Amino acid sequence: MAAVRLQQEARGGVLVERGIRLQATRLVLHAVNTRWKTQFHYQFHSDEGRLATGNVYIQWDPSPYFGLLVGQNRVPYNREHITGYFYHQLPDRSLTNSRFGLQRDLGVAASVATKEHRWEAVAGLWNGARLAAANDDTSFQSTLRLAWNPRGTVDFREGDLARERHPKVSVALAGAYNPRRVFALDPAKPNDLVAWTSIRQAVLEGTLRWRGLSITGETHVRYARRPEGVVGEFGQLLQVGMFVAPKVEGVLRVAAFGADRAMAPKTTTGEYAVGGNVYVSGHRLKIQGDVALLRAADGQLDPRIRLQTSVIF
Repeated sequence: MAAVRLQQEARGGVLVERGIRLQATRLVLHAVNTRWKTQFHYQFHSDEGRLATGNVYIQWDPSPYFGLLVGQNRVPYNREHITGYFYHQLPDRSLTNSRFGLQRDLGVAASVATKEHRWEAVAGLWNGARLAAANDDTSFQSTLRLAWNPRGTVDFREGDLARERHPKVSVALAGAYNPRRVFALDPAKPNDLVAWTSIRQAVLEGTLRWRGLSITGETHVRYARRPEGVVGEFGQLLQVGMFVAPKVEGVLRVAAFGADRAMAPKTTTGEYAVGGNVYVSGHRLKIQGDVALLRAADGQLDPRIRLQTSVIF
């Protein structure tokens, strides 16, 4: 898998990026043992010049109604992050997901489901630290995701490429709790660490796929005890896609997040984007582009333009 991106972006009225880069690559090994009903998955990736092991896990599915995963994977929390990077409608995930998504982590997850997966539940216990890192705060993160799919599961691939003849709907509620998290607020200062405690968060999510129309919405809330006190945050995402031609899809995204009075004023930020996809061969070969206005903490709107081509061999 590979993605090449042309991007121009300004922040605070100052041009911070212009040019072409190799946005992401993936090298994936996936093996299946039908006798033992297991899968082994290994993924090596580079994102913006960083090399790391992404997903690496063993999945055991002894029955259609139960599964067990052990290893490092996307934490089963909100749909936008569970969906793999190369299966998105726009070139990247939303700002809201960057704020509230639980990223990849090392742990164990057990899933149960009813017939045809109309009801699903996934419970997990994770390091709660960071990608490919040891647990540095002596606590663990727990998660629970519940989903209702009245017409069967909606695949974790954005856009209604299947042109579902009947509406396919998924409604999910997920929660996470982490007793303590130690991390660097500024990636440029990795030794300048802060600690959050009693981190509680939840997301309510709805998804629709029908006749080329795709709608995904997420509402996030999070409370955590920080050095400045208990802070509550909220986030919202709405993304709508519609096929206007057999292989051409238009996409609209509105995303925002903010915090309560414990934070400084004007902390709300937003993303307003319109874009499109040309699916040359579904998600395996596509051309994507979008134009967005990003609202900064001071209320200023900054433009961003992206054009990306991605391919899965």
